[in-house]
Amino acid sequence: METLLPLGKKTTLDEALKKAKRDGHSHDEVQSNYAREARAVEAELGPHVPPVLTPQGRPRKGQAVEAAEVHTLRVKPSIWSDFVSKAKRAGLTPNAAAQLALLEWARH
Repeated sequence: METLLPLGKKTTLDEALKKAKRDGHSHDEVQSNYAREARAVEAELGPHVPPVLTPQGRPRKGQAVEAAEVHTLRVKPSIWSDFVSKAKRAGLTPNAAAQLALLEWARH
């Protein structure tokens, strides 16, 4: 079952900061609350993984699958170990995380 986020009235950052100031909250409190809320949403919904990534395991019988190719990436060991640990924390394999990074870079 999907989890739906509550949607409120659209507001700008300036409006939110003005409202927080009227309510007696500082800019730092607003920023720390935002960070807490973002962590909670990420923990509940998990990482955003688009469906274009190559899934793990064998495809279902009759499912059309584009052939994947193996490519080599030359990376310093320190960068790779940081990358792998961040991918694991996000619940992704290093391959899926690399695909996400490449897709994101190619979109910009």
